[in-house]
Amino acid sequence: MRGLPVLVAAIGSVILSAGCTPKQLLDYDLDVPPQQLAPFGTAAPNSERGRFRQIFCELYDAEPKTPGDDFTCDDVLHRLGDEPAPPPTPLPAHDTSLRFLIITSALGECVADIATPFDQGVERLAPLGYRIDTVVVGGMSSSSYNATMIADAVEALQLEPGDRLVLLGYSKGSPDILHFLVGYPELAERVHAAVSVSGAVNGSPVADGFSGAFYRWLSKPSTLFCEGRDLGMVSSLRRGNLMPWLAANPLPAHVRTYSLGAFTDRKHVARLLQVTYDLLAQVDPRNDGQLLFSDQIVPGSTLLGYANADHWAVAMALEERRSFWMGHPHRKRAFPRAVLFEAIVRFVAEDLADRE
Repeated sequence: MRGLPVLVAAIGSVILSAGCTPKQLLDYDLDVPPQQLAPFGTAAPNSERGRFRQIFCELYDAEPKTPGDDFTCDDVLHRLGDEPAPPPTPLPAHDTSLRFLIITSALGECVADIATPFDQGVERLAPLGYRIDTVVVGGMSSSSYNATMIADAVEALQLEPGDRLVLLGYSKGSPDILHFLVGYPELAERVHAAVSVSGAVNGSPVADGFSGAFYRWLSKPSTLFCEGRDLGMVSSLRRGNLMPWLAANPLPAHVRTYSLGAFTDRKHVARLLQVTYDLLAQVDPRNDGQLLFSDQIVPGSTLLGYANADHWAVAMALEERRSFWMGHPHRKRAFPRAVLFEAIVRFVAEDLADRE
């Protein structure tokens, strides 16, 4: 199992560099509106949190529960202070004309033998006729490098008449997709929508603050477990690089974009993410252990909501498969990411149909 040593070493490099962590300045508070840090002049997002909650909750409430399981929909999906309550609307029908490509995260290549994003959701929907593929991009590569891999995957797809191509990026997979959409406009014409889940849209202060430690670690041949890389992962996650890129590169207008963020409190963060959670909590405790909640929104996108999950639990089944290191000391049940994935798929299908 090559992936676990990679993650342990990566987090360890940050721990050794961090030293003592000062106390956080802000309280963990949900009575706030959604917040986005974005370059001046980029398009403002719009919110469809109420409709997405309807879809997710109907699916979640229909799931079989184990005895003693008292988790509600609001325990899984944050309800921030200003969320509207739209009128009841029927659950959207399945639409297998959607063709999905899921793009993996930073170090995702390194742990692909353990888990890939939403693999349980893919298993849930594949029997219904959905065509969903996962593109395992360079785990330690730059976004520009991985954009070429996405371009190759899109070009190789055999799309049928009426298909609507949707790219879903998890974590660093999101800026990788944005670089593809801007850098390959002819291939981007084939894309109808792009979804960001816990996306490193603006990058992370962790990458800016500890890039030197990561670079020193990456320079050791014994740690290079991911192949096909240019070692630009950390640079691509620095806010000092991503924010100017977003300011200078407007996204193609024809691609509908959607953002689903994630954050949780410290006691529900995986053991290996608690150090980086504490570091980010000095800026804002509403983070997922890797990203601030205000850094996860694609400019001009439709905001679906915020999952009550850490950066791994929202999309990866690591807590079930590596329970000690990736587990949550206080979480009594696995995060329902398969249901979350279906809710995303159904919302996108409905929204694209409404705009035709």
